[in-house]
Amino acid sequence: MPEGIAYQNKDILMKILSRNYPKTSFRAYGLDLPPVKAMLPTDLPDIKANELRTDGVFLLEDGSLLIVDYESTASREQLLKYGHYAFRVLERHWQTEKQLPDINIAVIYTGEVESAPASLHRGGLRIDVRQVFLNKFDGDAIIRDAEE
Repeated sequence: MPEGIAYQNKDILMKILSRNYPKTSFRAYGLDLPPVKAMLPTDLPDIKANELRTDGVFLLEDGSLLIVDYESTASREQLLKYGHYAFRVLERHWQTEKQLPDINIAVIYTGEVESAPASLHRGGLRIDVRQVFLNKFDGDAIIRDAEE
């Protein structure tokens, strides 16, 4: 690399050029999107001192991973939490196994929860969860089966 030219020169150039995108479109790239209204900050700092922990992570026979979370309440915001779980599990699996397996997310709701949002779709972001509502199970029948 010639002296005085940054290693990330192409990235820097593209960022500078992207300042011209407001009031234009990405159609020149073949992307069918609405015109740009404004350029937003590109720095995405994420300094957190939290220990994000799901209730269970399982490797399934087909090589996919299953994230299980137990909930006694339901909200749309919880879908963002599951997305964080999925990303962190996938990132850790890549670091240790150098593989990007399919990720399954299952949420098991306690008896008081009768319904909950199952998906969050926002353009390129898609979070889908499989749901189990324990209030739909016949507990007495399950106990009888176990005793038999």
